[in-house]
Amino acid sequence: MNKEYIFFLKYNLNIRNMFDTFRYSYHKFSHLIMKRLSKKSYPKKYLFLRDVDLVSNYNADTKKLINSEKYIKINNKNINLDVILATQTFSINNYQDIFKKQSFSDPEDYESLHRFLWIRYYFSKKDIDLDEIEKIETIIKNWCKSLSDNDERIKDKLIWEPYTVSERIINIIFFYNKIEKDMPLIVSSQLHIMADYVIKNLEFYNKSYGNHLINNFRAILFYAITFKNKNIEDIFSNLIDEYLNDFIEDGFTKDFSSHYQLLVYFWLYDLSEFAKHASQNNLRSILDKYIKPLYEKSMFFYSQKSKNFSLFGDISPDLPPNYLISLLDRDYFFDSQYSAQLLFRKN
Repeated sequence: MNKEYIFFLKYNLNIRNMFDTFRYSYHKFSHLIMKRLSKKSYPKKYLFLRDVDLVSNYNADTKKLINSEKYIKINNKNINLDVILATQTFSINNYQDIFKKQSFSDPEDYESLHRFLWIRYYFSKKDIDLDEIEKIETIIKNWCKSLSDNDERIKDKLIWEPYTVSERIINIIFFYNKIEKDMPLIVSSQLHIMADYVIKNLEFYNKSYGNHLINNFRAILFYAITFKNKNIEDIFSNLIDEYLNDFIEDGFTKDFSSHYQLLVYFWLYDLSEFAKHASQNNLRSILDKYIKPLYEKSMFFYSQKSKNFSLFGDISPDLPPNYLISLLDRDYFFDSQYSAQLLFRKN
């Protein structure tokens, strides 16, 4: 049995400790339920986001897609690609494998698969394999074709959690930006749908918000920059500034987690590098206010001598701490092959 479970059981042998554990669990459970019930509780000044159509490209691109002679068909050829998920490495032998929800004992892995965050590992290696890049694009185009065709399997609730959709938008855009290739119409047309969904399902809660909302903003800014939507960019640049100013205090995030501290630093650094590539200086100046303090306080948890990052608080199912450490230490490689620094090398 895991030592942590043994200590936990010993701790709860005491009646008072057992009561404290129950009270803590009750508050955590109540908070979770309230968050679920209060989704879409937009502040009054941002209610317009749910009513206004900000994604103006959608109808035009949909018509182009319908009339296109190159209307894509699902490519069912063998893919044979191993992808790193939240708790396991999953083999995608052919496209249909990504819908085998029953293959995952942990739902975080199924969400991770449809977040496309696993793409980052392929660009975090010293040598990029062009064969792997081709396979990744096949999966992306097939996924978007399934959405366009209203495939019932792609309507799964886990696939459409706003946080998962946000990650999917970001990582698909990141992919095409890195390979410097024009985005196919089948992909861009579906990104409009995903962006509109996130804008109308931002993770505001009645009395609070969390890092998910910050990532929602990040996704929409990736989208706005890519499709040159100045209106969305202005709105969400102001939003991310407003909420980061409250969410980060003296360089620490209000997650009270060293892992999430490092993850939020990655999010902002990632967005800043993307904005730099697109010459979006206003957004970069906003992000720079928060990136340096986050970096400095993240270093508080890292020992360059022992190459150890101290963990406390919640652990994210997304990128592991040992992968993100490379943002703090250029000489560090996760599993001796992956460095997040390599995501931002010049193409």
